[in-house]
Amino acid sequence: MFWGPARAAFGDGEALLLLLAGGLVLLGAVMANLSPRLRYIVSVSANASRRRGNNATPFRAGSRQQALRWKEFVLLRRDPWLVSQTTDALLYLCRRR
Repeated sequence: MFWGPARAAFGDGEALLLLLAGGLVLLGAVMANLSPRLRYIVSVSANASRRRGNNATPFRAGSRQQALRWKEFVLLRRDPWLVSQTTDALLYLCRRR
């Protein structure tokens, strides 16, 4: 029982099949056990989104580059020390040429 995963890792097909089947059975048991609670959570979140309305947008419109620049500006605004460290590194690199 304890050597089954090791045998499956070393390429034993029967042990691998048995390990995958056991994993799927365990996944099914967990899903069957937790599905009533998850159904409640989904229904509560669906009701909350209906109350919020359709005009609320969860994401900003724009490209990936714009999102990356926005994230970097937020990071720099939050941590000004990072700006000084970055400029020091850039000045050092420019002096080395």
